[in-house]
Amino acid sequence: MNNPLLSVIMPVFNGEKYIAAAIQSVLNQSYDNLELLIINDGSTDSSQEVISTFDDSRIRCFQQENNGVSAARNVGLAALSGEYLVCLDADDMLTEDSIQLRMNVFAEQPDIAFVDGAVEKVNASGTTLLSRWTPKYYGNPLNDLLNLTGHSFFGPSWMVRSELIKGVRFREEMTHAEDLLFYLELSRGARNTYKCISEVTLKYRVHASSAMRGSLHKQEAGYQRILTEIQDWTELSKEAKRNFRRKTASIMFKSYISNGEISNAIKILNQNKQSLSIKDLLIKS
Repeated sequence: MNNPLLSVIMPVFNGEKYIAAAIQSVLNQSYDNLELLIINDGSTDSSQEVISTFDDSRIRCFQQENNGVSAARNVGLAALSGEYLVCLDADDMLTEDSIQLRMNVFAEQPDIAFVDGAVEKVNASGTTLLSRWTPKYYGNPLNDLLNLTGHSFFGPSWMVRSELIKGVRFREEMTHAEDLLFYLELSRGARNTYKCISEVTLKYRVHASSAMRGSLHKQEAGYQRILTEIQDWTELSKEAKRNFRRKTASIMFKSYISNGEISNAIKILNQNKQSLSIKDLLIKS
């Protein structure tokens, strides 16, 4: 099939301010054989009214009581029809050729499982470029994800072959690092190869509500959940698991220090003193 269907999963909760631009960025794609699955996660603002202004047969809408972004994405995963998948938050935007450029890679290299692209962080109005993230990795991304290098992971920006999803879902009980765990699970197959392109495929809008919600405790809990999950993964070495623990402990130690939460930083130190040194906790992460 030369023109495979692509599914875009878009969860929304109270996104009235930005969702029109997000939807339009999908409908304006140069690659047009797509479906847009919008999951309204119990919005209490006018998000649904904005969604209803779009009359396009490629849009499918779902409604649920507020249950979180992971639950909303899982509704999309269960309903998608496309051979390929990409997630898009309701306050972000795809660039015009985002899908076509990555479809070209899949067409040229049938062994590729995931295709990523560069991400531009823009201000709330989308008019000012704040920074740019450019991926730089090729191969199975499992260990790169665990090493938290930032070479293959920005957030849920990958385009994925849907056949790899199978029973993998976002963990609805997690509020932080659930997208990292999702990609880790997808990457467990030895032949699941990641490739990136240098072109910008996503514009990530930075605004007050896009900052990481909740406390650092939830971020720490997310990392701990991943650490628990990977303990029985036989494809990972003990060193890879230890390195993930070292990296995440370092991130949390320094985050707590930066936030003035000294007692929590000391807690991280005490929890890891048997296996990690101060030098480990201070590594560049």
